[in-house]
Amino acid sequence: MNNTERIGKRVWSTILLFGLFGQIAWVIENMYFNLFLYNKISGDPSAIAWMVAASAITATLTTVFMGALSDRVSKRKLFISVGYILWGLVTLSFAFISVDAVSTFFKFGDAVIITVIIVIIMDCIMTFFGSMANDGAFNAWVTDVTNQNSRGRVEGVLAILPLIALLIIFGGFDIFVQQDKWPLFFLILGGLISLGGIIGIFLIKESNIKKSETNYWQTLVYGFRLTTLKKHQNLYLYLLALAIFGISTQIYMPYFIIYIQRYLGIDSYAILLGAILLLASVVSVIVGRKINAKNKNRFFYPAMIVMFVGLSSCFLQEIY
Repeated sequence: MNNTERIGKRVWSTILLFGLFGQIAWVIENMYFNLFLYNKISGDPSAIAWMVAASAITATLTTVFMGALSDRVSKRKLFISVGYILWGLVTLSFAFISVDAVSTFFKFGDAVIITVIIVIIMDCIMTFFGSMANDGAFNAWVTDVTNQNSRGRVEGVLAILPLIALLIIFGGFDIFVQQDKWPLFFLILGGLISLGGIIGIFLIKESNIKKSETNYWQTLVYGFRLTTLKKHQNLYLYLLALAIFGISTQIYMPYFIIYIQRYLGIDSYAILLGAILLLASVVSVIVGRKINAKNKNRFFYPAMIVMFVGLSSCFLQEIY
């Protein structure tokens, strides 16, 4: 794409569709799988910790290896479409996982422990397809079809989609969880994600990226070379800061709904979180329009302070 070329409707449709469906899938993985495991399988929080750790390792390795592979073969569309279809099918399969179902196949051993292991394995498989399709291929495709003039605008839209995905699930589908209809919840949302992959077969326009001239392993290790790090020191410093921030969010996010439901005693958490997310979406749109590359720190530090105060308040709530 040259600097004067504008993003067409087809590209925008692809960005919105796969950006939104991907975030819906990640909400299920990051929040509802944990709630499902805790409420329906095992009330042991350590099971969630093991699942989050295994999923994080899977996501990291998949993004690195499959992202390099998509660069090598220059076929983003294949990775995105097939990945979303399989991503949805694995999500859908959780509708058939239960302690009772497992106990009928495994007559010996602790059915709860076996079910926990199955859930963790399936979560890792789901994460593999999600990281391949979304992190490794779709995000790279977005970079391929945008330029310096349009990328900031596109990233701004993509940044709002996680909030919209949360609003959609809390407003439209959490009722199935509240009514203990987990199979229906997974069937509908898993099918929706797979439907997105099928649409992508016809919608996605393959990006015109030049096939990598280096071999796969050279592409894979490029970002880890010391010479690359020295050449892009600021970028790696930002990535380190982002990694620390990501670690902090993963400490509390998997337990967020459980905390509100079990420890604060708020069963109607969907209404509470929906209102908060709606407000956050409005603020994101208003503030996002005022942010540019030169004044990001003016908004970054106040936002981090507000986040720190909010999380600290949760800690104080436990004390008092």
